[in-house]
Amino acid sequence: MSTIAQAAMQSNDIILNGKVFTNNTKLSKEHAIFAAYHSSLYSGNPPREGKLSTTTIIGSVKQALMAIKYSSEETGPEDVSNLMASAKGTAMHNGLTAALQAYDSNYTCEKRIEREVEDWKISGEFDVLTPDKQIKDFKFVSNYNIKKLIEDKQALQPEWTLEDMYTKAPTYFKYVAQLSIYRYLLNDPEVKMYGSILFSLNNGSDMGKYTIDQEVTFPLRPMEEVHEFLVDRVKQIKAHIAAGTIPPCSDVERGYTPGEWKLSRVGSTGKEQTVRGSKCNSAAELSEFTRLNGRPGDKQIVIPPKYALCGYCKFKTVCDQYIPPVED
Repeated sequence: MSTIAQAAMQSNDIILNGKVFTNNTKLSKEHAIFAAYHSSLYSGNPPREGKLSTTTIIGSVKQALMAIKYSSEETGPEDVSNLMASAKGTAMHNGLTAALQAYDSNYTCEKRIEREVEDWKISGEFDVLTPDKQIKDFKFVSNYNIKKLIEDKQALQPEWTLEDMYTKAPTYFKYVAQLSIYRYLLNDPEVKMYGSILFSLNNGSDMGKYTIDQEVTFPLRPMEEVHEFLVDRVKQIKAHIAAGTIPPCSDVERGYTPGEWKLSRVGSTGKEQTVRGSKCNSAAELSEFTRLNGRPGDKQIVIPPKYALCGYCKFKTVCDQYIPPVED
């Protein structure tokens, strides 16, 4: 067997602690082991009827129900390429909490807490509770995530509830809801009414547009509102379990980006560029525009609609809404 063939074989699936991880993008064996190992360090138990984590309860109702219904064996192995970003985040997170506690033992880190809501247990594990009792959580994200957070904060309205934010400012919602629920679970009047996310970007500053490492502070939601939100979510999930139904994810929950249809033309400079006014919302619109305004040599450019978050969902192998990406 050739050296290259042997190397290729070494890049195959990883088995760690009895769990199989695929390596379809052929990461090196060492990278694959790193991703698989750090993804397995989660301290909580899988969601089940009667007990949900904070991250599950603030996601879509469909994902919560799928998590209760399907085991990891039924959804199939996860690919290490999908776990690499979170694995790097976990490794950095572990280093952060170790450093904080070495600096000051009054930092409380990685404490799991829970409360009962509608006879169900809601659990969570905050990253950091500072000595003066401010909740902070570490996130290792892309600069696109920061871009969406900025847009959401600009759109935010004072009268919006958590439910409003869920659909109208989803990136802002997931941070403020998580921090607010941690405060609710702690149920300690001394915990501050504001919390922070400690962001580190995993793909650079985008030519200096975004700060690589930054703290963003959020005013937390009132305890009464958080309680009402959790009660409503638990009731919804209970009702679907009783009826044997699973609702579809919305476009917002799926990270929908509309498609784009446009006409491209070589201009006077010799460079190809989009024909002014040709951006359309459908193939039919572009066809009509081309009929009226097209020239010989023009090219029709189609960027299909995307459901970006579906590709990261662990239930995509058993989901009737998942649309596999089209190979180029």
